[in-house]
Amino acid sequence: GLPRRVPGSIRGAAPEPAPPPPPPPGDGPAAGHEQLLADLGAFADGEQAALAEHRTRQDETPGGTTR
Repeated sequence: GLPRRVPGSIRGAAPEPAPPPPPPPGDGPAAGHEQLLADLGAFADGEQAALAEHRTRQDETPGGTTR
């Protein structure tokens, strides 16, 4: 069946979520961009390592793919 309707008076009584904390002083868009680039680099390195490990395991498996 359909869910029950909630009266507006109950919905309106819910507290509003707190606003997100402000960024630390001194961090501008440039600092955020540098962090993003560092994170992307680390992600790419991890992905390459995982792909290399996967290929190594396939090569060692009997009947695995050969490239």
